[in-house]
Amino acid sequence: MGKPLICFALLLITAPLPAAEIGANGKYLLTRDNIRSLNVRTINDLMNQVPGVSAGTSSISILGSSAVRVFLDGRPINDPLSSRGTVKWELVSLNEIERIEVISGGETALYGDDSSGGVIRITTRRMDGDRGSIDLGIGRFHAGNIDLDYQTRLRNLGVGISLGGDWTDGFRVNNDINSRTAGFKLNVPRNESAKLDLSLDHAREERGSPGLPEFPTPNARARNSTSGATLSHTTDHYLGTAYINHFERHNTNPDTALDTTLQSRAIGADLKGELALPTLGRTKVGSNLEIAEVSGNRVQSQREERLGLVGAKTVESGEGATRLTFSLRWNYYSEYEETTSPELKLEHKVGRFNLTAGAEWTNNIPTFLQRYSESTTTRQNPDLQMEDITSYRLGAALQANNALTAGVSLFDSRISDNITFIRGGDGIGSYQNVGRVTQRGAEISLKWKPLSDWEIKPTHLYLHTFDEDTGNTLPFKPRRQSRLDIQWRISPDWTAGANTQLISQQYSRADHQAPVHGYAVTNFQTDYTWGQNRLLLRIDNIFDRDYKYSDGFPAPPCIWYASWNREF
Repeated sequence: MGKPLICFALLLITAPLPAAEIGANGKYLLTRDNIRSLNVRTINDLMNQVPGVSAGTSSISILGSSAVRVFLDGRPINDPLSSRGTVKWELVSLNEIERIEVISGGETALYGDDSSGGVIRITTRRMDGDRGSIDLGIGRFHAGNIDLDYQTRLRNLGVGISLGGDWTDGFRVNNDINSRTAGFKLNVPRNESAKLDLSLDHAREERGSPGLPEFPTPNARARNSTSGATLSHTTDHYLGTAYINHFERHNTNPDTALDTTLQSRAIGADLKGELALPTLGRTKVGSNLEIAEVSGNRVQSQREERLGLVGAKTVESGEGATRLTFSLRWNYYSEYEETTSPELKLEHKVGRFNLTAGAEWTNNIPTFLQRYSESTTTRQNPDLQMEDITSYRLGAALQANNALTAGVSLFDSRISDNITFIRGGDGIGSYQNVGRVTQRGAEISLKWKPLSDWEIKPTHLYLHTFDEDTGNTLPFKPRRQSRLDIQWRISPDWTAGANTQLISQQYSRADHQAPVHGYAVTNFQTDYTWGQNRLLLRIDNIFDRDYKYSDGFPAPPCIWYASWNREF
């Protein structure tokens, strides 16, 4: 079956399509100017500025759902050897981002399965001249980083290189992290409307695995590596992308004789554009193919194939005040049943008021880690089934004036065979299908500028996720999450800001035997810019609160970090 699928994908990539407007329906857009004004140091800090988005050092979720696909210049950077929602953020250089689109409903079908929570598209800067940046940082617990980016043009070719490293001893025994990254990019303009881009990336991380406080693993270690290549061809007619990904995870613990290796290799192709179809007229179409393989010293080699075909049609009334978009996706899986996933999205705009409503029927495939990984905290479960999701959403946004913007989102999802991590009394667990789950909630956000130099952004997320059979709230799902961001521009070159997060009580076990208490944590940041230089000071958990994350692992105490960045 593999060869016909490859030939079909290559046929689609080389087929000429009429002009396309790629990514025109993004729900939230961050441009390079937006990013610079937010004064953040890391990509996850940046994503936390987006309403409804919650990001960690290697995680992402939108409105409580971790089924979010992240693309870097068209290449997926979700880690298949981790749980859903895990992202290789270290592959993203903050200085090289041109724009970020966050899409949460309506046309997420265009980006493949496992995107029921949303899609994030990251586009890097064009290589249009000589430029570069260097970033150096130091922090508590012997933390530090060094990052270098440089791009230039050699005749008609754009060439870019990036190198980076981050390290820390950590705040617990066996909590150290040491990571290295390297990247190369080549741009070949073919004419005024077409270009060819090649990207190569590699990241390697070694870290300790300290374990839960009640089940410490002082000698356990983990080593992860990621390598990938992306070839994209952009014209006025279509966007075609081909990629290769290689992920490897190695876990050891001499105290329990644990020594496991898990590898994943994938080759994929993706195409998006528009076609003029009979009766329907101009319709967005797309296809994506992925052939993936997993192997390891405790796993029999498995090969899987996925193919998706999708179309999306938008109908507008009047001058575009009302838009109705219908998307339909067909999915083929070599290991699961074929599925059809429809989506419907209605948008209506009246003056400064925006109203959206949507419904989708989709599915999520368990990751390789959820099925085959074995570590100090996880057992294998190769019999995991796919999730089936029915979701409804309603949103409203109002820009009252230039100083005040407000938004609200309501959502309700019904999930069959929901995949959840179930931990036992020995601190070790596995991913399991738990039957039917309901997830409903609301997210409210506000952006207010009381003065020209002040900006205040409060957000609140109410999320109720429960097992319909037992009535129990699912693990790692706090009922209430609030955040308050305040930023003050002291002068044109100097800003200061703080944010406070409040998380309600949650559970780390499905039987509610291990509650994790709620907490409030405040972070502070200030930065000063002169010329091409920027100094930044960040203090996390400034009041030194003692609390735990949703999975029961302790959170860091007060940590400071200072960095210097120069563009040249």
